Amino acid sequence: MTVLSRLCVTPAIAFLYCSSIFASTPLQLNVDLAPFSDQLSQPTITAIHKDANGFLWIGTQSGLNRYDGSRVTIFNSNDTTKHWVPASDISHIAEGPIGDIWIATYGGGLARYNGTKNTFEAIPGKPEREYAFLKSLLVSRSGMVWFGTRNAGVGMYDPKLQRYAAWMESHPLNHRMGQPSDFLEDQSGKIWASGNGGLYLIDPTYQSITFYALPTKSTSSNTLLSVTAITEGPTGRIWLGTSEGEVFQFDPLNANYRKNEALLKLAGDWVVDLAFEEHNLWIATDNGLTVVYKNGEHSRTFNRTNSSLLSDVTICLLMSRGSIFVGTGRGLSVFSYSTFEKYQSNNSYLFDDTSSFTESSDHRIWIGTFDGVFQLDEKNQVHIPLEDIYKELTLNDRRVTTLNARHDEIWLGYFRGGIEVVSLERGTSRTPSLPNNSELAVTQIAHTENGESWIGTYNQGLYRIHGDEVTSYYNNTDPELNIPDISIMLIIKTGSNTILVASETALYQIETSTGKVRPIELLLNEKKTQPVILSIAKNQNGDVWFGLKDLGLFIWPSTNRMPDKIRPIFVTGSTKLPSNTIYAIEFDGEGNAWVSTSRGISKLSSAGELIKNYSSSDGLQGNDFNLASSFRDSKGRLYFGGSNGYNRFDPASEARTVSASPVVLTNINIAGLEPKLPVAVHELEGLELSHEDYFLTIEFSVLDFTDPESNRYRYRLENFDPEWIENGTRNTATYTNLPAGIYTFQVQGANSAGVWNREGTSLRIVVHPAFWWSWQAYLFYFLVLTALVLAVKKYYDNNILREKAAIMSQEAHDVADRATDQLQEQLEYQDEFVKIVHAHSVSTLDLIGDFIAHQAGVVEDELTRDSILSNTRRVAALVSLEGCLFY
Repeated sequence: MTVLSRLCVTPAIAFLYCSSIFASTPLQLNVDLAPFSDQLSQPTITAIHKDANGFLWIGTQSGLNRYDGSRVTIFNSNDTTKHWVPASDISHIAEGPIGDIWIATYGGGLARYNGTKNTFEAIPGKPEREYAFLKSLLVSRSGMVWFGTRNAGVGMYDPKLQRYAAWMESHPLNHRMGQPSDFLEDQSGKIWASGNGGLYLIDPTYQSITFYALPTKSTSSNTLLSVTAITEGPTGRIWLGTSEGEVFQFDPLNANYRKNEALLKLAGDWVVDLAFEEHNLWIATDNGLTVVYKNGEHSRTFNRTNSSLLSDVTICLLMSRGSIFVGTGRGLSVFSYSTFEKYQSNNSYLFDDTSSFTESSDHRIWIGTFDGVFQLDEKNQVHIPLEDIYKELTLNDRRVTTLNARHDEIWLGYFRGGIEVVSLERGTSRTPSLPNNSELAVTQIAHTENGESWIGTYNQGLYRIHGDEVTSYYNNTDPELNIPDISIMLIIKTGSNTILVASETALYQIETSTGKVRPIELLLNEKKTQPVILSIAKNQNGDVWFGLKDLGLFIWPSTNRMPDKIRPIFVTGSTKLPSNTIYAIEFDGEGNAWVSTSRGISKLSSAGELIKNYSSSDGLQGNDFNLASSFRDSKGRLYFGGSNGYNRFDPASEARTVSASPVVLTNINIAGLEPKLPVAVHELEGLELSHEDYFLTIEFSVLDFTDPESNRYRYRLENFDPEWIENGTRNTATYTNLPAGIYTFQVQGANSAGVWNREGTSLRIVVHPAFWWSWQAYLFYFLVLTALVLAVKKYYDNNILREKAAIMSQEAHDVADRATDQLQEQLEYQDEFVKIVHAHSVSTLDLIGDFIAHQAGVVEDELTRDSILSNTRRVAALVSLEGCLFY
């Protein structure tokens, strides 16, 4: 079957897409499995909602799932202690004006989320009204809860009054609705409900219901045509889908319907959900997903055969920050816009394992794969096999390893079939006269300006073809033409007269004019292992970049060219690449380097600084790419191939403005246990710890669900960590034995696009000391110490006083003794003096007496002698008196 015949079986609406969408916008739609799908409770997705905090709620038939960017929390009816819901079959999820989450369950009625307890609380229903089996849900701006039932029409619940609206139960039109599957609140606060036969307008103010019948009837006489999905368009009109796959617009002002002519009949029989993403209308059906662009100018239908959509049964839609979440019967798919065009077998009729690219002189792009050569049809964005273009052509080998166009020819290199040259003008092929051509494993083909062709092989070394002359460089007897390596991996033109040839571990420079070979030694500073060269490319400045296995990127500057040695400079950006195995290198018009690795594509500046990493979540064919599978066409677009197709993109339109994503706390663990918190953890502003809380773990998340594993984090504990801690993709921080004090935990995050939220989020942490280290304990210690000091001081003072008293007493006694001794001495002195004076006086008196007696002896006159002798008696009396006085 030819490609043209295969196109004929594609739905017409998809063909309309193919002819216009890629030409109209540089951004491409990529669909992937939600990265957290394996954590969901069940693959059948029944409802999706993103709340005001940024958490994703996903309803299934076996429970409700909440995704916080790092983990999925499952709520079901079997968990009676925690994470409970009244019924596990979730029909719808809605959010109130104050951020309260409501769910409609099939079998358990209404329930409202209690964030503090992290569980749901059931709202008592009315068994007679079958309010337990709900199909849809809406919480109005006024806080009223509207729900669709299995067979009792619409119900309304007032959370403030905690009662159901009785007037709804008795209204006759309410019984005609059947099973309302969707609601819409307009600007005036009126409620539009889908139902049997058309739209129903509910006015809660006047307690009225107005019916607007569809303009068409069901094609089946046994069923009633129903409105199954409604949404409001950018212009205020209501878009609605029916149970027979039709899409209408309804004008509320004129109360009339209009059918979209571009969507007379969708591929599906049942429109399940509708949603607008800017001016694009997304239509979920039971047979695929249709996107209508710019009010019907063109559209595209996705299904399992032409995309990676998990199931043709699409159930619900959610628009979120440039991503579109699609719930299906087999899991959650995510659509995202990307500048990377992705070509695979399921969307453009191409064999997935892509090896090489080239552009012919007529600017057609050719792709080599392990199942032949394909031409890219730029108009219809499909691939046409070379044999379908040239019916008489049969390739020597379908395993194409390399391509290179020259003039109107394409040179094909085969895995085990040598070289084949195809003429694009005649549609014929020829085989160059290479030795054992059919056995050659060709790795590279290069054409030089002098008309020569250079062929690198894996099993026979290097060949040069010049006209009819073929030169083999493997084990050539001429030493100037000899390359001893049997496996030549790369050939690159480095000048007008030189090429660089690389085996896995050796380099050679060849002058194309003479063919002479000059071995070049590759010297890597501080790299002791033998380098394995995987890729080489030259930029506009003449610098040669080397991509090595496990060692990253190196630059050989054009200003540092030694004759026989290369000492390349290590590219600093290599340290930030997701992988240091470089498969291919291409340069854009601005000199930036684009490299494919085993973990995606990375963009670096001309100086080697990393700009951004890209992964499969950005629209790449996969994270792993093929060796030397890259190309830059005449328009500057870059191509990179892998085992799951290839990507093409225009680097000039690569930049997209992506805003920062919210950063929230998702869990707190203290010594292996989750503490009871007064509010939900993401609302927590402060945390108090005791001295026994020695092990603290904080979990956090960036609420970007495109590629959660690529989200990056940095954090610090203010007053503890001296600098920010770069945590990579890990979303936890652990602290042990924090000293008592007041701290602030701060965390910042970058989403998968690399945009950092520098504001992040923070948490105040107070670590209380042990009681014996508390201020009360210190006060007690102070009082005890003060009392002890006073007691000691008093005891000391008393001892000092006693000692002083004893000393003073002793001193007084000593003084008294000394005084007594001195007095005694004085008395003795006085006694001695008295004795001396007495003796002197007696002696003097005796002398006087003797003198008088002597004088009396010599006086002859008796009267005179008697008078003198009387004096002697007086002197004797004085002697007696002296004796008395002395006594």
